[in-house]
Amino acid sequence: MLRYIDDLINAVDSGQSIDVVSYLDCERAFDRIPHGRLLGKLQATGIEGTSVLGPCLFLVYINDLVNNLETSISLFADDAKIYNIISSEEDVEALRRDMERLDIME
Repeated sequence: MLRYIDDLINAVDSGQSIDVVSYLDCERAFDRIPHGRLLGKLQATGIEGTSVLGPCLFLVYINDLVNNLETSISLFADDAKIYNIISSEEDVEALRRDMERLDIME
């Protein structure tokens, strides 16, 4: 969250534009993920067994989401937002591609 605020302030201070996709609420997403795949990720990271730590497990599951995006993402609890500093049409297209990857295009 602090990185997002810092990026936003720096963009505004330098006169750049920034496009932000409003919060993506992942509140119900944990109920929809394939739990078998989540357990596989936990075992791959050395975590054995299960617990009642649903939100933490969800973060483990989506943690690599940031590795698959061209733009920036801010994760906080069960909320996320993607954003990009816009210097060219390619920056707009990169944000659009990431929205498609996350399946949030209207």
